[in-house]
Amino acid sequence: MTIVEEPGGADTITRTLLARDADTYSGALPGIQLDVTRTGVGFGPNVTSVWNDDGVSLASARVQFPVLGYTTTADDLIVAAVVTRAPPGTRWCEVDVQPGTVLVYGPGADHTGISPAGVQYSLVTVTLPVLEAAAEDLRWPRPHIERGHVHVTAHLPRKHALAPLLDALDGETPSAGSLMARREDALHTVLTALPGPDQARLRGSRRINSRQVVAACIEAFDARDADPSVRVMCRAVNVSERRLRDAFVDTFDLSPKRYWQLRRLSEARDELARSTVRAATVQRVALDLGFGHMGRFAHAYEKRFGEKPSETLATARDAGHHAECG
Repeated sequence: MTIVEEPGGADTITRTLLARDADTYSGALPGIQLDVTRTGVGFGPNVTSVWNDDGVSLASARVQFPVLGYTTTADDLIVAAVVTRAPPGTRWCEVDVQPGTVLVYGPGADHTGISPAGVQYSLVTVTLPVLEAAAEDLRWPRPHIERGHVHVTAHLPRKHALAPLLDALDGETPSAGSLMARREDALHTVLTALPGPDQARLRGSRRINSRQVVAACIEAFDARDADPSVRVMCRAVNVSERRLRDAFVDTFDLSPKRYWQLRRLSEARDELARSTVRAATVQRVALDLGFGHMGRFAHAYEKRFGEKPSETLATARDAGHHAECG
């Protein structure tokens, strides 16, 4: 991952992150924990530009290889996400999104997403104290915030109050100075995007229940070095085999078994891409992640990512060598 930083004053900074693999920008936005599984070949590194300033963060992202995402937000954070480009197959929180779709995440909410290569989106994150203070300054009604819930709007007209966010973050990476001038617009954006009576709330539906089932499985089995069986997952989250399968299909359009296979392949790619030392081997990485058959592992890896695992490792070593020489 490459990080380019541009100072923007005493307490602000803009970071542009270029992520070649799925171990991407988790931690770039305060209060957001990102868990990404890469699912195929792309056309370049994922690119995220982030600007942070005293309780408010703005970000724009371009997804340039396909990923499955699972994200959780902190208990004191509101997040507004604006989708600016959405190729067919883009599904967030089990909703087929399109350009202009807005999702608002309450404190402690989780997000699941299928993002093909080509997805672009913008984010505003605001801590609750800052948002409440902004509402008072702007003489806005006290924000109605539901913890743990996700809200979605339909297609967003350009004339909507969220347009300042699109103008600030869509397209070329903006300067820190121009983003500072948008702080009030960003706060107004979140206040405007908070759900009203005409906005859909993803609560008490099969969708959010599916996300909860999937989230519980990911949290329970994330550290394992082999795929959990369907029976074991069912016992862990207290659902039937049919409900477990429906939950994964609702969320990621994959069976539970296929999801964990792709996840381990993605983890193998991350590990190989970080292995700059000569002692690292494809076999060791594969075995550590529970792959017992090297031929099947190599075949599945090349089919999914368009290169042999040995090629990923060689690229990482070359990059490490150049960094040492530089």
